[in-house]
Amino acid sequence: MDDSTGESADLGEVIKAILLDPEVLSGGDRHQFHGKVREPIIRYASLARAFNLVSESGKYSTNQPLLNDDFGQFPMLSPSVFNFYLPDFSPEGEFREAGMFSPELQLASLSQMLRSDSRFAASVEESGVSGRFDFTRELALVSEPSALVSRVDLLMTGGRLKAETKLAILNAVQSELTDLEKVRTAIYLVSQSMECIVLN
Repeated sequence: MDDSTGESADLGEVIKAILLDPEVLSGGDRHQFHGKVREPIIRYASLARAFNLVSESGKYSTNQPLLNDDFGQFPMLSPSVFNFYLPDFSPEGEFREAGMFSPELQLASLSQMLRSDSRFAASVEESGVSGRFDFTRELALVSEPSALVSRVDLLMTGGRLKAETKLAILNAVQSELTDLEKVRTAIYLVSQSMECIVLN
């Protein structure tokens, strides 16, 4: 590899320069709409991975029509070769006026969002899933609600919950009566947080 001066370039230095560029580290001049919306089925899979959804039978039967209706998508059921949404979709309003695109938001109609929200709530209650979540570690933290919320935050958002969101979830968790409901409330509310839905 030539660095244009006739000298061999150090690939390690090139990578270092790219990754440690001040604009990369600071996030640059981010637009107010910066971020990527996570698709519902991806969030659902993340929930299953984070809390070790396991099937006693070894089979994972998904209710295909139910998930497709609730999330507006299901593996291998994309309506076209362009996935579940058009690559140039731009929601009406400020997004479109700013000339920005957000293909994933094509799935975000009001009815679809309500159905998706209900599916997450039912799943955390272990209704309509073909297995059981392992909440052992979370249940061990119930006596320390702040630690419980922090763990769920770490598993589901990478620790990106804003302080005010975390406080609201903590208050909701503390209002629950049983240990299991405290855990389920923490998981459900974090799963519906903006930090979980949108990747920055």
